[in-house]
Amino acid sequence: MTGKTRRDFLKLGYFHFTDGFHSAGWRLPQAVSHANIFEAHRQAAAVAQAAGFDVFFLGDSLDTSLGESGSRLRRLDPVALLSAVAATTQGLGLVATMSTTYSAPYIVARQIGSLDQISNGRAGWNVVTSYSAGVSENFNHHALPPHDQRYALAEEFVDVVRGLWDSFDDGAFIRDKASGQFVDPQRVHALNHQGTHYQVRGPIPVPRSPQGQPVLVQAGSSAAGMQLGARVGELIFTRQSTLEGAVAFRRGFHGTLADFGRAPADVIVMPGVLAVIGATESQARALVRQMDEGIDLEHGLFVLGNQLGLDLSHLRFDDELPELVAAANGQRSVEAILARLRTRGRLTVADAARYFGGMRGHIELVGDAEQVAQGLIDLFDAGAGDGFNIIPPFMPGGLGDFAEQVVPILRRRGYLPQGYAGETLRENLGLGVPRSRFSR
Repeated sequence: MTGKTRRDFLKLGYFHFTDGFHSAGWRLPQAVSHANIFEAHRQAAAVAQAAGFDVFFLGDSLDTSLGESGSRLRRLDPVALLSAVAATTQGLGLVATMSTTYSAPYIVARQIGSLDQISNGRAGWNVVTSYSAGVSENFNHHALPPHDQRYALAEEFVDVVRGLWDSFDDGAFIRDKASGQFVDPQRVHALNHQGTHYQVRGPIPVPRSPQGQPVLVQAGSSAAGMQLGARVGELIFTRQSTLEGAVAFRRGFHGTLADFGRAPADVIVMPGVLAVIGATESQARALVRQMDEGIDLEHGLFVLGNQLGLDLSHLRFDDELPELVAAANGQRSVEAILARLRTRGRLTVADAARYFGGMRGHIELVGDAEQVAQGLIDLFDAGAGDGFNIIPPFMPGGLGDFAEQVVPILRRRGYLPQGYAGETLRENLGLGVPRSRFSR
């Protein structure tokens, strides 16, 4: 560790799904599907903390379509869940996903700010705009707003939330018994935001964060999403399928930062990595085949169509997959994934459905612990990321095997620090503390 700063080490995120990321992972004999959802999260967080993961990343979706995998239909409110996890952990960052399309800035600012206080400065907010068409029907909307409108809303939404997080200066609550003054009114700020989409007075009744502000996480891959991430994102979660693609994304993203007066040191880029570990490489690949054979093809086709914003239910599994263009509200990054799959040969509808019910376009590391560790080192040394969001395909073994077998190798070889640098998420990621806009 001598001579290294926190930023020099590989960052580890854990992308949590209650029953694992692979839609058929829960069917493995060694997989355990907890009836008590919180217990599944509590145990996973304990493993991640013991291994020294920097971030517990709780992905969330408001989509409850019946086409979704049954194991994905069990999702508790992310802020409530992580608030409970906060009481059982230390050091581990807690990132909650909340949509800007179907919420209000005041509510999000207060909820994430509260999680940050409960965890003593370990909270982050994963900013998403929601892309599933059926979600709007649960929020008194007739239709999903167009892509560009969703991001225009998100831009202003995030600005309002950041402003509300500055409602109180450090030391605003003086609690002076002699004078009877509990709070210094000069250190309390109403935002009085009057914008195109939102009018918010403020303040929120939440003290300033122990880490200045919660960490802003962003995962958009479209041009608008990358612009939002380059302007405000501090931890960027990206879906890349190859080392070359991840290197190109990070290099291009760093170039975009300059447009907003920011530098690469201001941001952590973390591609997702789906790690499958076996005693040998052949055993790991056999595990992948076993999971893939258990995929419900109709579910996989639903996932593909949902991400593209298209109804693909009319396609026949034995036919070759036609050329597909994402709808205006779809994810354009999926087109690139399909193009890469076509380079392998004839791509049937079943092939595509099986892929999107399993790996879904993330970097895949399949092998024994040494091979997976070396794969991460190669990615890191090549500049593919400042760290990686590890995605176990099944639980609890997918996470446990990585924590027990891969993490010690990375630490022994000097790619991971020996412990947490401090109490807050920013300290452990090596990110600076933002100043209040009212102190400038």
